[in-house]
Amino acid sequence: MLRPIHVALVLSLCPVLTGCSSQQVPPSAGVESELKQLSEKIDLLAVRLPAPREPSSVDSTHPKRDSTSDFASLLKQLSGKIDLLAVRLPAPREPSSVDSTHLKRDGTSDLAWLLITNDPKEKAALVSRRVKQSGTYDRLSIENVQGAFADLEGLNVILNAPEGLDLAIVQQVEEARNRLVGLLRKDIPRIVGELDAGAVKAVNYSEARRLWAQSSSVLGSYPDSNDPFEAGRIQEMVSSHELVHTRFEVAQQQRYNLWACQQIRKAWQDFEANSDPGARMSTCLHFLGPIHPGLLDPLPLELYRDFLQTVHGKLSRNLYQELSEKLAVEKRQMLSDLQDPK
Repeated sequence: MLRPIHVALVLSLCPVLTGCSSQQVPPSAGVESELKQLSEKIDLLAVRLPAPREPSSVDSTHPKRDSTSDFASLLKQLSGKIDLLAVRLPAPREPSSVDSTHLKRDGTSDLAWLLITNDPKEKAALVSRRVKQSGTYDRLSIENVQGAFADLEGLNVILNAPEGLDLAIVQQVEEARNRLVGLLRKDIPRIVGELDAGAVKAVNYSEARRLWAQSSSVLGSYPDSNDPFEAGRIQEMVSSHELVHTRFEVAQQQRYNLWACQQIRKAWQDFEANSDPGARMSTCLHFLGPIHPGLLDPLPLELYRDFLQTVHGKLSRNLYQELSEKLAVEKRQMLSDLQDPK
């Protein structure tokens, strides 16, 4: 494939080559002079380029005319120089995969337009608006902490692409960013602590999970840091937050075991109070069916098995087989299903 430089040079030679036929008509002195001038220009351009990575087999010396040289030889040497020059040229850049020509200001966010526009005044206005918005936060809460973190991310984007901005504006952005970082680091531990405390005290399991999920989201907005002290503080907060999750999960597990023991006790009472095999089967299905044995601690699980062993000895083989099949497909309560055990 011809490079652009080949095309340009060929086009420049078209007037020279016009009228030349396959009969090898000797060139005029004017044509030879133009070719020699073109060769000298190529040599001067080649000197300004970096040295080739590998030695080239193409001879870049000036073409010499003698009694045996002809017009075709001169063109061949000139073509070799062009090839050598093309090899030493840098590779063309890949076309950008982002096409912003179809974007319009009304349908583009301020931050995206800031990266697209080349108008310094427009850039300055957009940045000033961002800086002013970041200064509206005095005390963070669960309602506005995500917004503050988003504004911090926007300021970081501006600092990573400050082209077209005055130094004074860049300094304002950095000051606004540092202010938001300090505010987030000061208020997020307080917000996370309040939400985690509510999760531990919540009687309702779903409420505890909701509060803990909110706390996780807030904690995720805490600014990163390479400072060892600050990194240690972050790790301490994460560990404390995970411990809260373990605490209310263990509490729910205890509630579930207590509920299962109460179900088994009621099953014992009803089973002993009835002598009808059908009524006994219904009792087992009603009280034991919702219990998931895989969620029981060792002691409640042993109680569950003891009851089934007693039932096995008092029901016929067919009835016990039928009971086992029905218990296997009975809908069971999970930890999250048990909201207010009695």
